Amino acid sequence: MAKGLFDCQVYNIVTSNLTVKNITDIIRKYVPDIQIAFVDSPIMNQLSYEVSCEKSRALGLIYNDDIETSVRKTLLKLRNANADVECIDM
Repeated sequence: MAKGLFDCQVYNIVTSNLTVKNITDIIRKYVPDIQIAFVDSPIMNQLSYEVSCEKSRALGLIYNDDIETSVRKTLLKLRNANADVECIDM
């Protein structure tokens, strides 16, 4: 490689290991009246595992946000998604 950036290694780019409940609890903080329904469905990946970002941090990767900040930013974007769109009658 010209700059040696691709080293054929696998990197987990995460800051924490969370469950679906962890994420929905964060969403509920910002959208308290949200209706969330869990369904009984087969899981494609039956493995349980945790991932680590230590390998990427050792290379100097810096994580700027945490999951709560990212969820909040996403919710704000979704709330404002149609703010600049004019309604057109068909």
